[in-house]
Amino acid sequence: MIESSAKLIAEELAKAGTDPELIGKLKKDRITIDKELPEMEFLLKLFDVPICPRGELVAFTGKAKSGKTFVMSMLMAAGSAAEALAFRRTTFEPLQVLWFDTEQSDQSTQDILRNRLIPMVISSPPKLGGARGGLKERTDSLVQTTPPAGTPPRSALPLCSAKNSGGERFPESMYDIFNVRTESWQERLPLLLAAIDMCRPDLVILDGVRDLVDDINNGQLAHDVTERLMRVAQQARCCIVCVIHQNKAAEDRTLRGSIGTELTNKAFEVYECEKMMPSRTFVLTQKLTRKYDITDSLYFTVDDRGLPHQVGAPMTGEVKTVVTVDVIARQTGLKAKYLVVHEGGSWEVNYQQLFRDALVGRGELCGGELRDRVMGLCGMKSAFQYSELLEKAKADGILCMRKAGKRHYYWLAAPD
Repeated sequence: MIESSAKLIAEELAKAGTDPELIGKLKKDRITIDKELPEMEFLLKLFDVPICPRGELVAFTGKAKSGKTFVMSMLMAAGSAAEALAFRRTTFEPLQVLWFDTEQSDQSTQDILRNRLIPMVISSPPKLGGARGGLKERTDSLVQTTPPAGTPPRSALPLCSAKNSGGERFPESMYDIFNVRTESWQERLPLLLAAIDMCRPDLVILDGVRDLVDDINNGQLAHDVTERLMRVAQQARCCIVCVIHQNKAAEDRTLRGSIGTELTNKAFEVYECEKMMPSRTFVLTQKLTRKYDITDSLYFTVDDRGLPHQVGAPMTGEVKTVVTVDVIARQTGLKAKYLVVHEGGSWEVNYQQLFRDALVGRGELCGGELRDRVMGLCGMKSAFQYSELLEKAKADGILCMRKAGKRHYYWLAAPD
C-alpha cells in the first residue's frame, strides 16, 4: 500500500513538472539579470527618503488615539501639495488619492476633510504640477462636501474656506473619499476593489484594514485578504496604505491579530505612531523596510485649530546646558534617583536599578503591572521609552519572563 501511494505521488509530480501551462508560468516568473522590469516608483518621500512605492502594501500602526489618522492626513495632503510637514511628493503631477474609511462616522470623516485636509493643502507651498483628473470623464468629484439636509448654514459651521487668499481652490477632483463603516465586513473588500477600479488612484488610504475581516484571528481569511490587496496594488499600480492597531498590552507593540501578522510579513514598510504624554507630542517612526532606512522620527503637535505642526524631538539623551541630575530631572520630568549623567552631558535612565526597585519583594508581576509600577517610580510618561528600557533589561539578563495565555510575567533574575 505504501509503495503504491508513493508511486502515485511520483507520477502526479512528474505530470505537474511537465505540464505546459505550469512551465509557461515558470518561464514568465523567472528573474534573470537582463530581464527588463519597470523601475520601482516611489510616490512620496519622508525626510527626503523614498517611501510608498507603487504596487506595494505599506502599514501604519500604533495604539488607539496615537495619531495615525493625523499622519494619514499628511500623506493625503502631500498628494496634491508640494509638501506636508516632512512628507514630500516625488512626482511632478499630483497624485490621485482614495481614502477608504471603515472606522469613523460620516461626520468625523467629513470633519477631517473640511477642517484638516483642505487647510493643509491650500496653505502648503506651491504645487509641483497642475491638477489631473482620475477618471477620463470626471466632471465633478466623488467627494461629498455638501452638508446634508438640516445642517446649519455654512457660516455657522467651523468650516475652512476651500480656497486660499491667492484664490487657489482645493483640488476636489484629486480626492475620492468613502466611508463604509455601516457596510458589512463581507461587502467592504468588494467595495474597495470597485473604488480602486473606478477611481484609478495612485495612493490608497485603507483606514483600517482590520475591518475587511470578521475575526481578526482568522488566519486563512487574513492571508486571503492580504494576498488580494497585494495583487490589486500590483495590477492597479497603486500603493495601498493599511492602517492597523497594535495589540492592546503596553509591552506588546506587534500589529493586531492574524491580519497584522500577514501585513508584517508582506508589507514593504511598517511605520509606528505614538502619542507622548504629558507634552501631547506625536511621533512617527519607521519600524521595518525592505529598502530605505529612515533613521529620523517625525515629531508633531496639534494646534488649537486641530492642524498638525512639526516640532523638534523631545530631549532624550543630550543636555547642552548645565549638566546636573536635577536640571535633567526638571527638563524630562523623570525622577533624579534613576538618572545617570555621563561626562560630556549625555545621560540615561538607570534601568537596572529601576526594575530592581519595581520588583524587589514582589515575586513576579504581569506586564501591565510592571509597566505601571516602573513608569510611576521614575515619572516616565512615554510607553515607547518604557518598552525600550524593558528590552534592555531583558537583554542584559536583569529580568526573566514567562508567557501564560496572552499575558507576560516578569521577575528579577538571580544574581550571578
